[in-house]
Amino acid sequence: MLNICFVKFLFSVPDSVTTEETATVPFKTGCQSVTSSPADVIFVVDESGSVGSTNFDRTRASIVDTIRHLDIRKDFIRIGVMTFDDTSRTVFNLNTYPGNPNSMVNRVMSMPYSSGGTDIADALSHACSSMFTSVNGDRSNATNYLVLLTDGQSQAQQEADRCKAGGTKIISVGIGDSINEQVLRNLAYNYDYYLSTNYSDIAGFLPKLVTTAVNCGGLESTNAKHITVNCQHSSWYVKVHLPPLEQQYSDFKESDVYLGSHSCTGTRSGDYLIFNEDYTTCGTNKIASANGVIYTNTLVYAVHDPNQPYIVHEYRFRLSVECDMSKQESGENNINNIHGNLEQQTISGVGHFVVQLKFFSDSNFQHEFNGFPPSYMVGQNVYVKATTPIHDYNVKMRLSNCYTKPSKSASDSYIYYLIRNGCPAEPNAFITSKTTHETRFHFQDFEYAFHPDSMYVHCNATFCHSNDYSSDCEPRCSNRKRVGSIDQDDEPIEGVGPIGYAEDEATVLFRKGKLVYQI
Repeated sequence: MLNICFVKFLFSVPDSVTTEETATVPFKTGCQSVTSSPADVIFVVDESGSVGSTNFDRTRASIVDTIRHLDIRKDFIRIGVMTFDDTSRTVFNLNTYPGNPNSMVNRVMSMPYSSGGTDIADALSHACSSMFTSVNGDRSNATNYLVLLTDGQSQAQQEADRCKAGGTKIISVGIGDSINEQVLRNLAYNYDYYLSTNYSDIAGFLPKLVTTAVNCGGLESTNAKHITVNCQHSSWYVKVHLPPLEQQYSDFKESDVYLGSHSCTGTRSGDYLIFNEDYTTCGTNKIASANGVIYTNTLVYAVHDPNQPYIVHEYRFRLSVECDMSKQESGENNINNIHGNLEQQTISGVGHFVVQLKFFSDSNFQHEFNGFPPSYMVGQNVYVKATTPIHDYNVKMRLSNCYTKPSKSASDSYIYYLIRNGCPAEPNAFITSKTTHETRFHFQDFEYAFHPDSMYVHCNATFCHSNDYSSDCEPRCSNRKRVGSIDQDDEPIEGVGPIGYAEDEATVLFRKGKLVYQI
């Protein structure tokens, strides 16, 4: 499921099963020494209506984790926090809890969630004119960091320029798909102080970003800051931001940048060079372990001879990229080796396996219900196909649990299992067939006597190496007559167990005794 990345890593727990994890972290991590310079850090937290209470909780947790990673001392690092929607509010000032991280954590976790518009300009003005003041704990010998966390769009360049002119370094964190990336980049102290992520991954990124800035004395620029790595289900989606490279190199050619193989060049889209390549192409390597599958490759900028394109005169960067398709929601990799003037880094990410449920009206699975509400009489068979969109046939999907409840919010005490631990659990449930990336099953329609209007269906899937026939990956069902054929072409290996998980869900409605599936 879901999921992490930063630059050295870039990452997907999506709120829906089809969301890819994406993050752009253009900063250099893993500093060798900790700065002795004191720092005043203020978190400016968006609590507008578009955020929602769940995402606000994730933001609070990420700030708490960041505080725990910092060296909080009265004479060293101080923390302040404020929230904003269309109004700005101080949660606590820099001198409210000097040297007391536990009190900071308790106060952050108790921050209430409000709702409203998104006024970034007022928030920046409040932080820099009201909170970064001596009366509220700002120190003349400390570096000021303002960490802006927002999922919205709002013009605030004038206020940001005032903050920066006063010596404040703005770390701009854009969250979600509705942000204006260019606006937020411009608000930041420089390109190295900008991060694009999503709420499900913010807890993995924010502590690394802020601690690198504060503990390492700043975020250092590298070519990697122009690279975004998305870990999709079956393919890379690598974006190279071109204007900075075009400014840096007067002879820059798009065709000189490739992924793994000279033939795997990108396609320009606006200011970006896009590489959308399957994991099975472009010389991508796969590392399999008990913890997951990691796909690795190298993004190369090589200067070719204009007359003899097979001649390379210079390598300007070789950036290792990787996607960790693991069961963990977050991960990181810090590698930075400098050989002469050639930069070598790893930009890595974590992707997530996906399972999707499709409902059919016939035993041949030919007539899928798409949007139009189908109906089943109680007692008729409901045909379900669980699939995954990944293309790597060295990884297989197996359903682990499928269950129903009266509604998504109903108590777990009402869970009724159709499939449990990979085997049919309901007397009228049958697993028809299993292939590498698909499982078909059916069950007889029923209803909850006390809740006749709806029913919620939820399925979990486990992902394993295709030749792993351990019990976790190929359950031994006692009711074999209700389990259909299984593909088993490979030689079995000693099982290492699951390497990932995914889930999907659906709501089914009843009308006059009939079952209606809603997408």
